[in-house]
Amino acid sequence: MTSGRLSKYIMAIREHAVIDGWDKANNVMAPISTLEYPQFLAITATSFAASTNYTVLTPTNDAKTWQIIGVSYRFHVQATGAASFIVEVAGAGIAPGSGTAQSGNLTLQGTADTTINGTLTANTTFGAGSAINLLVNSTATTGLANFSLTLMLQRVT
Repeated sequence: MTSGRLSKYIMAIREHAVIDGWDKANNVMAPISTLEYPQFLAITATSFAASTNYTVLTPTNDAKTWQIIGVSYRFHVQATGAASFIVEVAGAGIAPGSGTAQSGNLTLQGTADTTINGTLTANTTFGAGSAINLLVNSTATTGLANFSLTLMLQRVT
């Protein structure tokens, strides 16, 4: 092993990487950090209209693939109606709302300033050209304030 490759493994151990994968960009085996935590923050969630879809994440064009392994969210003020949303993965060329649901309906009501861990119903692999969408149900999110969503992603390759 060269010094450069060895340093990748040392950094991976420090970052708690537990698996290796084929790095297509560099044509070598490389450690894969198992968890990444991208976050989406909407400062004013009152912009979430009923029956509307929002793209919250698009993966970089780097030949890596991912799966959503967890979803959590919170808000400072709950929606006044029975509003909910679904997390969806849509492949390249697939419109938001026509992809594969990764969760059931996640309610936008509950205790303020409390993290809610959503239940996933699928773990579709996705990569460049795909999008992760938030699909708001038929009830507007009136009254909702300071909503934030955290998606826990696991790198597959």
